[in-house]
Amino acid sequence: MLQYVLLIQDDLDGAAAVHDALADSGDPPFKLEWLHSRTEGSQYPNRLNGVYQGASGRYSAIIVDISLADGTGTDTFEQVFRAAPQVPILILASERDEYRARLAVEHGAQDYLLKERLDSYSLPKALYGILERASATQAL
Repeated sequence: MLQYVLLIQDDLDGAAAVHDALADSGDPPFKLEWLHSRTEGSQYPNRLNGVYQGASGRYSAIIVDISLADGTGTDTFEQVFRAAPQVPILILASERDEYRARLAVEHGAQDYLLKERLDSYSLPKALYGILERASATQAL
């Protein structure tokens, strides 16, 4: 089953790295939709406030860069989490922002991944992990 993932990332190179890491991720495959900023996400309320639809299906997960230019620290995560509390969120952070990523996890994000360690193994593995945890939580 195809997994729809929303990426909120303002860096073209960073978005390309996420895309490339998910391109050959295996089964189930991931389809990525990219929003360039937190502001862009808020301009499309149906994306985050109850519908959670990608181009052809429900978002399975959301990946949020913790250091967006139009957000400070964990405020981007908090906005997304308030809009979509039942969708698992994976935080992307640089090593210098790892503390903020840990705070986001303490406040509801499922996990975080350091950008410096992002590759075609670690990103799909992290996404599979948060999806499995979310599925187990829903089953309970």
